[in-house]
Amino acid sequence: MPKYKNIIDPHVHLRGKEYSQYPFLQLGFRDAIAVGIAAVGEQPNPNPSLTNVDAVKARLEESKPYRGKIFHWIHIGMTNDLQQNEASLKAVMSGIYGLRSDKTFNTHSTGNMGITDHEKRKAIMFLKGEINYTGVSIFHPEDETLFTGDYDPQDPKSHSIKQNERSETSSIEETVRNAIDGRFKGILYFAHVSSPDSICYINSMRNKVPFEMVIEETWHHMLLNADQDYPLHGNRVKMNPPLRNKSSQERVLEHVLRGDVDVIGSDHAGHPVSLKDLLETGKIPPSGIPALPFWPKGIELLRDYGISKGLLDNLIFNNSNRIFNLDLEPKEVEILYNPDLWTAYGWNPFSRIDGSH
Repeated sequence: MPKYKNIIDPHVHLRGKEYSQYPFLQLGFRDAIAVGIAAVGEQPNPNPSLTNVDAVKARLEESKPYRGKIFHWIHIGMTNDLQQNEASLKAVMSGIYGLRSDKTFNTHSTGNMGITDHEKRKAIMFLKGEINYTGVSIFHPEDETLFTGDYDPQDPKSHSIKQNERSETSSIEETVRNAIDGRFKGILYFAHVSSPDSICYINSMRNKVPFEMVIEETWHHMLLNADQDYPLHGNRVKMNPPLRNKSSQERVLEHVLRGDVDVIGSDHAGHPVSLKDLLETGKIPPSGIPALPFWPKGIELLRDYGISKGLLDNLIFNNSNRIFNLDLEPKEVEILYNPDLWTAYGWNPFSRIDGSH
């Protein structure tokens, strides 16, 4: 049975009242416990959104019956309200309710928390500099002014064409410029980086900026691609940022194996499969896939590809432990991949990879 370090997953979506009839919060912690996760960082876009300390406190109380010994922390959400942002950032600096990070959506995704105005994003970064914010600032980087064409649910690949790679890289470039100009003093963290060009740009800038930058990679952008997985799963594998072509996906995986990225986050996001399949009429399929059950198989595959133990430990535990100042004790766990965990979601996005399709 394979051994690996207890995992820190800094990127999970556990859902809220938007799907009150589905136990996604409970399922998320069930899966996290099952695969040996020590801590999860929850994104701020369930319903209700996690954009103030009262909401954060309530969410932690809500998860208490399910999380066992897992450390649950929340990336408090930034909004278009600068006063709200300042209060939230100061809460992070105080450490109340375990806060240590904030999250900005540079475009709308699930929950419609996008800050789409360039000047507003710049103002928020300057605010962080003015108050000497030293927390982890997480970004969903996509610039919707560079989106091309329209998404057609009857042609799932159109989502990848619309939300193209350049829109991601450009958004990252803008965020770095704003951080430099705003004298940002924290850690600049780019979530679910999907384009190899984005990875190359961030690495080219690491020694040119006065702050730390972090690249988070996901299992799906490492291993799934638009050419092979839309034909199998259609809109079920619609996500933000989208799957890329096979060539880009393979280059992303090469960057991971070379040590060019810092952490792995699952970007786990459950949705009712009926919504993903357009069985409920008049609705656009939501973005996001379940991913927590895949951790043991993903680790197994990286080992098969020849990743070193030190690099793997950094990707799944050490770097997140340091970046988010979690101070967790590393432990070894022995867990086999359990494909039966997918049953609760009604499908397996990694069926091509684990051989179950």
